[in-house]
Amino acid sequence: NLDEFNQMTETVKLNAWIRTQWYDETLNWNSSISSLDYISVTDELWTPDIEFLNAGGLPEIYVLNGGMYLYPDGLVIYSKPVVLKFSCSMELHEFPFDIQTCKLQFGSWLYSDRYLHLQAFSDPAKRIDILESFSHSEWEILGINVSSSKEVRSCCPDKEFDLLEYEMILQRYPH
Repeated sequence: NLDEFNQMTETVKLNAWIRTQWYDETLNWNSSISSLDYISVTDELWTPDIEFLNAGGLPEIYVLNGGMYLYPDGLVIYSKPVVLKFSCSMELHEFPFDIQTCKLQFGSWLYSDRYLHLQAFSDPAKRIDILESFSHSEWEILGINVSSSKEVRSCCPDKEFDLLEYEMILQRYPH
């Protein structure tokens, strides 16, 4: 949900669910000797340090029980609701018929691509969910694009870090 688009400060506040998944081969089990399809685990399990790199503040994370599931093959699925605040520079030449493009960038601070491969879900339907009931009084979401790239940082010029960028395209209702 688009909670806020503050045009004076050029910041956006989104209410979202972050969903990640990875495999941990050390946590698999023989499903033929157990009737469990999955188990719910706590957040004491290792999780990748995926950070919201262009955040305008620390994400607000709701406190919920559960949200992390472990499957027999070592698949871990982690889903958590967050409120993300970030900058979005506005282009107002066509106001009030303007279209704004806001970008959210995610990556790891610690793990280079040698240890962590960050990629969007291969199924486009799983990359972004926008509820059919979504509505906002001023903005319509025209689309969301996802791209991946690599970044070299000044700390580690011999290493590359995976990045995911979500580009949200918003059109103002000209009422």
